[in-house]
Amino acid sequence: MSITPNKVAIYINGNEFSFWERVRLTLSMDTVASVEFDGPFDPKQTAFRDAFRPFSYQPLDIAVDDSPVLTGTLVPVVPRFTAGKSTVAAGGYSRPGVLGECTAPVEAFPLDLKGQNLHEIATALASLFGLSIDAQTDPGPVFDRVALKPHEKILPFLAGLAKQRGQIISSNEVGDLLFWEAVDMSFGAPAATLTEGEPPLLSVVPSFNPSDFYSQLTGLKPVRVRSKKSIAFTVRNTLLPDVFRPFNFSVPDVKDADIEPAVQARNGRMLGNAVSYTVEMATWRDPTGELWAPNTIVRITAPHAMIYSEYDFLIRSVVFRKDPNKETAQLDVVVPGSFSGVEPGEWPWEE
Repeated sequence: MSITPNKVAIYINGNEFSFWERVRLTLSMDTVASVEFDGPFDPKQTAFRDAFRPFSYQPLDIAVDDSPVLTGTLVPVVPRFTAGKSTVAAGGYSRPGVLGECTAPVEAFPLDLKGQNLHEIATALASLFGLSIDAQTDPGPVFDRVALKPHEKILPFLAGLAKQRGQIISSNEVGDLLFWEAVDMSFGAPAATLTEGEPPLLSVVPSFNPSDFYSQLTGLKPVRVRSKKSIAFTVRNTLLPDVFRPFNFSVPDVKDADIEPAVQARNGRMLGNAVSYTVEMATWRDPTGELWAPNTIVRITAPHAMIYSEYDFLIRSVVFRKDPNKETAQLDVVVPGSFSGVEPGEWPWEE
């Protein structure tokens, strides 16, 4: 595979900033897109002062080879002056990132969200900030009991509801709040087959988290006042058959019939947090020429990372890095079922 540099364009309030030296762009399945970059800063020039004015929350757009990848807001701005050199470090996030930092305005309360489905609730809250949603999923059933507290930040609130419906929240390239589901790995084809020691694969580093891995998960709906009965559903972890490690959690906002998918979704998150791999690539693009993308499949063999034979992983996030000397892509991959809740038949290290 030939590796050619990618052109990265950074626009601040519609004006291209061409003097950046390093850039780090992150695209993820379950968080909004973000970027960090730095470059020289000349305080004598009005263009520099206007572009990097603190607390201006200016529009920020990122394109790779003229294709938009992030439409958002410039947030952190940090000037530095050392050894006679003046620089500025800056960054931003996709437009829905504001929902992760802000609550709903107090004048919007009371918010009547009861009896609405996930997409209806998201549309109502996103519209408070002039945002739209990109719904690539079925909204699922309505929520029986749901309330956004005045002190509660919006994006974590929506993410909690989405998990109960087996859905994921991210952002798209034009700055909409994206609702989607993990690709079906039973039918999807891998974007690439990577083998340890063969380019463009540079390294594979595993991460195992046994502390939050359980033999069974039980979701509990709070006790009913009249009947004094609680509703419970348990998922047993077939990947941990000989160890007893139970974990219970509350599922307050669902109807009785919806508790099962909520627990299955939590089981998937447990898988994703328990086993993951950091895959370093020498190119930003897959063999077809497309940028590496979250929510796609990659097939890996890496015996030194305990992946003893070909194993299909889900790309959870991609971090693109570029400086004057090189560009690399970091793929954070997880095992099948990490978002769907359907357990993989085996671990990567099983033979």
